[in-house]
This record gives sequence, structure tokens and C-alpha cells, in this order.
Amino acid sequence: MRAYTGRSYARNLLVAAMGFTVAGGLGMFLGVLLLKSPLISSLMSLVDQAQPLQRLVVALVIFFVGMALSGVILGALGGWVLTLVDSLALQRRYILAGAAAFAVAQAIFVPLGLFLASLLGIYYNQIDADPAHLPILLGLFGLFYGMVVGIIFGLASVGFKYGWGVLFAAMMGGLLGGTFAGELLRLTLGRMGISELVARGWLIWLIIMVFYGVVGLALGLVFTWFHRARAYGGDLPRSMGRIWRLLAIFAIAILLMNLTGAFLQVFSFAMMKQGSTSTVLGPKAEGVAWTERLPLPYPVAAIEPPSLTIDRQNRLALAWTRYDEDGEKSASLSWGGVDANGWARWEATQFLDEKLSEQPAIAMDDAGNQHIVWVSLAQENAPRILYQLCHDGDCDPAIELTYLPSNCPMRGAPASPTIAIHDAGQIMVVWAYEDATLAYLTWQVGSPVPLRVDCLPIRGQRPRLAPAGKAAFLLAWEKDGDVRLARITSDSRSVQPLYQAPGQAPTPLFDAEEGKVHLAWCGEDRLPHYWTPESGEEALAGPGCNGRVIPLRDQQGHLHLLWESYQAVNPFDFVHTGNFLYDSVRTAGQWGPPILMDAATQPLPFDAVADMKGGLHMAVMRGGGRYASRPRYTCPDSTGSPYGDAILHVLRTAPYRPSDAFIPFCGNQFLGLFLLPQPVPDTMPAEAVAVQTPANATAFDAIADQIRNARYEVLFATMEWMKDERMDSPGFQLAQAVTDLYYQVKAHPENYPRGMTVRILLGNYPVLATFTWGEQVWNVMDVLQKAGLPEMTNPELGWKVELANFDGQNPHSHAKFLIVDGEKVMAAGFNYSYLHFSRHNPSGLGVSLVDYGMLMRGPVAQDALAAYDDIWEGADLVQCPGLNPPKGRWDRYCTVAEGAAEARHVPEVLLYHTTPGDEVAFSLLRTSHRPESDKALEALIRSAQRRIDIFHVNFSLEIYCALGIVMDDFCSMQDGLGYTQALLDVMEQKQVRIRVLTTDVNMNGIENSVAIEAFRKELARRGLLHLAEFRYYEGRMHAKALLVDDAFLVVGSQNFHYSAWGDGRGLVEYNLATNAEEAIAQFQDSFTYFWQHSKPVLPGEVRNE
Repeated sequence: MRAYTGRSYARNLLVAAMGFTVAGGLGMFLGVLLLKSPLISSLMSLVDQAQPLQRLVVALVIFFVGMALSGVILGALGGWVLTLVDSLALQRRYILAGAAAFAVAQAIFVPLGLFLASLLGIYYNQIDADPAHLPILLGLFGLFYGMVVGIIFGLASVGFKYGWGVLFAAMMGGLLGGTFAGELLRLTLGRMGISELVARGWLIWLIIMVFYGVVGLALGLVFTWFHRARAYGGDLPRSMGRIWRLLAIFAIAILLMNLTGAFLQVFSFAMMKQGSTSTVLGPKAEGVAWTERLPLPYPVAAIEPPSLTIDRQNRLALAWTRYDEDGEKSASLSWGGVDANGWARWEATQFLDEKLSEQPAIAMDDAGNQHIVWVSLAQENAPRILYQLCHDGDCDPAIELTYLPSNCPMRGAPASPTIAIHDAGQIMVVWAYEDATLAYLTWQVGSPVPLRVDCLPIRGQRPRLAPAGKAAFLLAWEKDGDVRLARITSDSRSVQPLYQAPGQAPTPLFDAEEGKVHLAWCGEDRLPHYWTPESGEEALAGPGCNGRVIPLRDQQGHLHLLWESYQAVNPFDFVHTGNFLYDSVRTAGQWGPPILMDAATQPLPFDAVADMKGGLHMAVMRGGGRYASRPRYTCPDSTGSPYGDAILHVLRTAPYRPSDAFIPFCGNQFLGLFLLPQPVPDTMPAEAVAVQTPANATAFDAIADQIRNARYEVLFATMEWMKDERMDSPGFQLAQAVTDLYYQVKAHPENYPRGMTVRILLGNYPVLATFTWGEQVWNVMDVLQKAGLPEMTNPELGWKVELANFDGQNPHSHAKFLIVDGEKVMAAGFNYSYLHFSRHNPSGLGVSLVDYGMLMRGPVAQDALAAYDDIWEGADLVQCPGLNPPKGRWDRYCTVAEGAAEARHVPEVLLYHTTPGDEVAFSLLRTSHRPESDKALEALIRSAQRRIDIFHVNFSLEIYCALGIVMDDFCSMQDGLGYTQALLDVMEQKQVRIRVLTTDVNMNGIENSVAIEAFRKELARRGLLHLAEFRYYEGRMHAKALLVDDAFLVVGSQNFHYSAWGDGRGLVEYNLATNAEEAIAQFQDSFTYFWQHSKPVLPGEVRNE
């Protein structure tokens, strides 16, 4: 046995730690120096610029070789250091083993680390605000790095039998070294931010050296034991002591269990899972919505059923009963027309000749003359039927029809006058007496009223006339609990019975275009009934009727049934009673779902007509009398501009929509462009923004207001929902709006007869600290509870809040948009994060991160609804039994049902909502399956004629160009994306100028710097550099906005970045594009401000913030 003459453990550990610290720093330094040497640039210049794939392969090979050489240097020096610790070992063996082990580890893990670092900066944008995950991430990184080193170094230096010790030491050293380095990095970032850290490269070098020093410390410990074993035994002992063996087995077992768990977690986290989105997508709209009910032009109480008519020139007239200034009911006349948008526009109202009148009925001839009949009550106990001819308020004296001589006996008071004019200009008036006698008069338009009244050879009550071509009328009436229908010739000599059935309140219709007779009524079963001679009688499934059922035919040939009902059914099949109006459309031989048109606590007597443009119009006697229209909605073949047409061409020809899909781009209305952190430049002093006021309301306020004003449904999507700290986060503000909406529904369920559905979809955002996806759904549940929401579901109210995560991971969803009632849509670039608050916000967590949201109303919202449904359908649905989790552990209280989310809607939201606006708007969704938005934006860029303004947080090349951080000229414009090629094309072909305003902050700034440098070099090569201006905004920004020729604006979530561009890959994104002049003007003002607060781009510049 030899006497031990080696150093102490303490000195050996110090030597090993210091030696590996120096070796690690020197190896990395020489490796980077090699990659940046002129030799590498010379090698890259030998590869054809037009062969990007070859350049990529060569560049990757050079990079891996460079890192391997750095590992050779590091490992050889480290092996030599270990010979100082274990001086009895063969020096060459340790040096070669170290060189091999670290060469492999460096070649694998340094490129991987740089790649992950670039993704970390892009996909986890809180890295500089909350870097607490870094010790965990770098600890795991070091663990696997040490595993590779330990396996190779152990086998090559001491063999299989003792290699486990080297493996264990290397892994523990890597784990501890990575954790320690991560903590140093976290503390450093807390002081200066990642951009300044990158600028101060020596700090990164020190942290790297610390990592290698800890690895060396662990290896020094085990190799000191080897040295002592050699010194005492002449060689390494052939066996271990029992205690050490048991400890080793236990340690290895624990290590393997943890490694297995960590590997499975990381493996699951790294798994790529495409979301269940569609490859082809079109709107789900099933018709056009009725417009908002507007008051008639006379603000007094209206009563009784009105009578509405329209002529061939789409002039409207309405006869109705209202209370006059003395509180007496009087028949009145209102007139107007149909505007270019298909909406009814009423011009004026006047009383008819006599007060104390009721039951008016009206018809118009082709000259626009209004023919009105009504019941006069001016003579006590002697009701009379009066007729008056008017033209927009200019009326002849009224004529009493019941004063005329009659050819038939009649008893009792007259009532229920009805009037019609057929296509040949024949007028017919019919009214009933108490004894069921039906009296009538006929005369030609322009002729005097006849001097004698005749009686029809039929008896009944409540008659209703309709013209039936050029020589006849249809008459429907009630008798003995039945409804009856007959055709009457112009001379009234022929009365042909057509149909009879149990029921009440019949309304006839003659379809002149097809020559068909239609009849609708409320059956004895209190269901709407419909009859034609061709198809017979059928009853709709409900809701039930309690009054008139009106059949109408629109210009598309679709038949409508409109009726007053006493019931409404919510999505949970709870039936509510009240007063409701419905419209059901017959298509493909079937009646569509009843569409709720109006709801009230009082009865809703109404009348409706069809115009010659394909629209429908309604007047309802509710309150002061109201009217609504259902205009025909179509779009022309062109948007009227090359910019909109470029997008439209893509949407019509690309394989992302059904070939016959309708694109609802026209007739939209701009409602607002919202800027974060506030609507004015963020220059106000702290005291001016400490209290929320209308002057500094934000996009978060706008979304909350839209939620509170919903009538049927709220669909909301965002990628990230930051945890609430003190009930002061954007998420808490949205939860308050949802809670307010709940209490509105509960207090006034009559205003929400179809219930209310609120859907919140998160993007399945990764949580790198725990290697999990989608954990932020619990942040949503937390703020809903804090805001005081008592329940997620209430079947009786029809209330339902649904929360889900997008079901894709790698890629997840980055889309941010809001849809309310299928009528309004907001596209946004901002997350629900404190970062978008002003720096002066009382939370202290805002960084004044600039971003936009754009709100539109109109048919485009239906395209947006289809987009939302595409990413909601199949999402992972959160299911909770309530809102009171034990100890706040939502993850244990709730379950997640994978793929369980279903896109169901009440029929009222699946309609095109027309507006007074005429703006063009496009809804643009992109998924990995369906990159429609990519192609549309490229086409829009290529349509430019003069200038393009780009305000984007990202301006990047392909994903691998992140390596350009450490390798000069690694990428060129051959590595660009679709948008970069479109920019180059339009600049070269049309000399279009571009202004690019982006950021130099953090990892975004690094990638932008690489791309801008490559773009400038390409422009210089083509002689186009004078056409481009690049600037960095001096503050913080997260915007994604594009303006072409000051004529077409795009706002949304899609970055100019590899994560959001390309076929078969990328995140889910959503944009709105519009030509709205007000939106463009507001964006121009903000862009000008931010451009003035920017600085020129300098090569390689990054900024600390």
C-alpha cells in the first residue's frame, strides 16, 4: 500500500473548480471567435446565394463544428485539470476523454440552448418582466448536459464499472451549475434587462464560466476519491463497500425516477399537436338580421295593430292608431321610403281627419297615393267606416262609406275594414258587421268612390284582403272558430272558396312572380300554420302564436312567416312567457329556426311588407310605435379599390373557403380604433392617469363595455391571461363586466329571452417554469370568483359561461378577438396582461406596451364568428362544479375535458347584421391548416402604389436565423418570409416606399436587427435602399398594424414573424382589414406620433428597457 501524498479534498475541489471555470470560458471564447472569423465568411461566400438550403446546411455544419472545437478545447483543458486532481491516472486518457465528452455536449447543447433562448424571447414575452423560471430551465439544461458529459467521460476515463460515479457527479454538477447560473441570470435581468445583458457580453461569459466551474467542482470531488483509491490500493478498488453501494443504488434510483419524470414532462411539453382547425371555412350565417327597432316620427303611445303598405317604387306608408295630445285615440298616417341600404326611413306623421278613430288599414297605388280606411268613433254609439285619399300628408276630405246606400241587409256596428289594390289598379274595401255580414266596395284608382255598398255572398268576421294579380283579390276571414280563404274577382261576381281550417287571425298572400297562393294563421293548437294548394297545410314546431301570422316572400324567393308569440325557449329548453315576435324562413323545403325579432312585457301588434329590393319591413305598436327592416344583403363583385380587390381575389380563389362561399365584405361600419396603454400618447403625468376617466379609457374598457351591452352571446379569445395581483388586472376588469352582465340578465330576464352565453378561449399558452400548457385558465377562474360571479351556469336564466383552452400545442393560438351577438367584432394585438397598462398605472406593473384593437360592426362579424367557432370547436373545456375551490386549488377542483368544446349558437346570432355604414372589411384567420391571412396580406402589400407603413413588434426572417445572433451573414433575404418577398417585389416593380417602425427591445430586437440588416443589404444590392426607412420606437411596443397607401388598414394579432407565417405551420392568428377612413385617420395620427418618438436603426443595436 502506498502512502497517500495527494492534496486535500478542499484543494482538489478548488483546483477543479477554477480549472473548469477558466477552461469553459476559454473554450467558448475561442469557439465564438472562430465562428466570427473572416475564414467563416469566406467559406459562406463560396456557396451560391440563390441556394438557401445549401447555405443553411453549410452554416449549420460550420456552427456545429465550431461548437465541437470549443468543446475539444474546453474538455482537453478540463481533462488536464483532472490529472492534477488524480495525478496517478494516465494524463493522455483524461485529456482525450474530456475532449470527446465536451465536444459532443457542446455540439448538441449550445445550438439547442441558443435556439431555445430565441424561442423563449419570442413565445414567452414576460422573460424580462418575470424571469423566475430561469433557474429551473437552466438547471434542467445543465442536468442533461451533464448526463452526456458524464456518460462519455466516465466510460472513456475510468471505464464502465466506475463510470457511474462520473455520470452522477457530472449530472449533479450540471444541475447545480445550471440552477446557480440561472439564478445569477435572474438577478442580473432584474437589474438591467436582457438587452443590456446581451450588450455586455462579459457578463454572459462570467455566468457561463460559473456553470462550468460548478461542473468542475463536482467532477473534482469524484476524481479526488479515485485518486485516493489509487494511492491507497495501487489502483481503483475492485469492489465498493456495502454502505457506499447501497447509497449509490439509492441515489441512482432517486435520480432515475426524477429524470424519468422530468423527461416525460419535458417530452410531453415538447410534443407538437395540431389544433383541430379546418382547412376550408365559410360563414355560418343563415340569413339577414332585422335592424334595431327605431321609433316612428311621433313620440306618443301607439296602440292596436297597424297597417303597413309599400308600392312598386318602395315608398312606404303606415296607418296606425295612437293617443293624441288630449289622450284620445286617433288614426294616423306616416310615410317614407326605403333608403339605399334597404332600411325604412320615415319622413313625417299626421292625424287623419277625425279624432276618436281606430282599426286603420292602408294600401298604395302605383302613383304613391295612400288609400286609408278606418273606423270612426266620433259619433257616440255609431261607429262608421271612413275612407280618405292622401299623398304624403296632402289629403282629400274623408268619405263615410257606411253612409252609402246598401243592396243587402246588415245589423250591428261595422268593424275591421281592410283594403287592397290589385295590379290593374282596382281598389277593394271590405268590412264586417256584428251579424257577420261582409260589405264591400270596388272602384278603379283615379275614379270616384261608388255610391252603393254591396255584400259578399259569404259571412264572417275580421276580414283581410290581399291583391291576387290583375283581376282578383284574396280574402281571408274568420267564422265559427275556423279561418277561411277565397279568391274574389274584380267585379266581385265570383267568390271561389280555397281553404278552411281551425284557427284565427288569417293573412293571405299572392306570389305574383310564381302565381302561388299562400295562407298563414294561428291554429287552434296555438302554433303557426301555413298552407298552399301545392303542398297543403303544415304547422311549425313553435314557439306558439297568440295573434296574427304574416306570410311574406322576399326577392330571393324565400318565404317568411312572422308571428306574435307568448313564449321563448332558451338554450337549456326553459320556456319563458311574455310577448315576442318571430321570423322563420323557408329554404330547401324546410322552415328555418324562428328568429326572435322583438320582446316586450306588453303585447306587440304588428304588420309587415316586402319591398321590391328583396327587403322586409315591419311596424310594431310598442311604446311610441317602432319600425325595423330586414334589408336584402349582397355585395358587388368589386370592393371599389385595388387594395380590397387584392384581398377579395385571394379569399375567392385560394382553397380556404367553399367555392360558392359568400364573403361579407361590404356594408360594414367602423366603431373605433383603440390604442393601448391609452387613447392618447402616453405622455400624461402620473397624477392625470391615476384615476380612470373617459379621457384615458383604454381598449380594455371598450371590451368591457361591449360585453355589458351584449344581448345574446359574447365570444372572447386571447392568448395570454396574466394572473391578477390585487383585483386590478385587465382580466379582473373583464371578469367584472361578465359579472355585471350576469346581474343584468338576472334582474331583467325579459330582456334576454334566449339567455346569455359567454365563451372565453385562451391560447393554451406555455408555462415554461413547470413545462405545462394552458395553466392560465385558472387565472380566469380566479378573477371570475373575485369579481363576484355567483355561478357559471343557470339553466332557468339561460346563463352560461364556458372556458376553454385551444387544443393545439406547438403551435398554440396567438389570436385575440371579440365577437358580440354575431354583430360586432374587435381584432386586437394585445394580451390580457398588466404590461399594456401605463407605467403610471397604480398597479405598478405596466410598462406602457403600445398596441391596437379595432372594432367593426356589420356582416363581417359573421366571418369572424366562423373563425372563432373553428378554433373553439374541439377545444379543451374547463368544467368546474362551482366557484369555491378548496384552498384556491382550481386545478384540483375543476377538470379539463379534452376536445369537449362545442360551437352552438342561438339562431339570432347567425345572421348578417346590416349597418348604415359602407365600409369594406375583411375577417382574416390563419391557422397552420389554413394560412389564408398570410396570402391576403401578401396580396395587399403587392397592391400598393405609393407607400406602406408598418408598425410591427416583429420583422423577422426564418426561424433558424436566430443563429445570426452569433454568426455574421448567416441569413439573407433568401431566408425571408412571404411578407418580405412581397415587400421586395412591390418596391422593385412599383418603386413603393416603406416605413417600418419596430422595436429593438430584448429578443425581439435581436431578431429584428438580423432581419433589417439582411433586408437592407438586399435593397442595396438591387439599388432600392433609398425607398426604405427603418426606425425603432423609443418606448415599448407590441403592435401589429399595416397601412397601405393611406387607403387600407390591417390590425390584429399576426406578427411579421416566422411563428405566424408559412404553409403548414405557425400559430393561430386573427386580423381585421378595412378601408374605413376614420380608422385610417386615427391610425395615421398615432403612427405619426410614434414615428416622431423613434430613432434610426443601427446594425446590431439592442436596447435595455
